[in-house]
Amino acid sequence: AINGWYKCSVEVFVNNGQQTGSALLFPATPLDRLRLSATGAGATLSHFELFPLKQTVRAEEGQI
Repeated sequence: AINGWYKCSVEVFVNNGQQTGSALLFPATPLDRLRLSATGAGATLSHFELFPLKQTVRAEEGQI
C-alpha cells in the first residue's frame, strides 16, 4: 500500500532521461493505488523506484 498520500510529486524519466515529466498532486482523499499506462506505441517498464518523502514543514495544529 502507498499509505494514504495526500500530497505527492510524481516524476517520470523515459529512455534514460531523454524525455521527462513531473506533476504535483493534491488529491481530495488519500491515494492508495498507482497505475501506469501507455497509449500509442508499446511500452516496457524496466525499472521502478518509490521514494517516500519526509515532511519538511511542520503542519499547523488541526491541519494536514
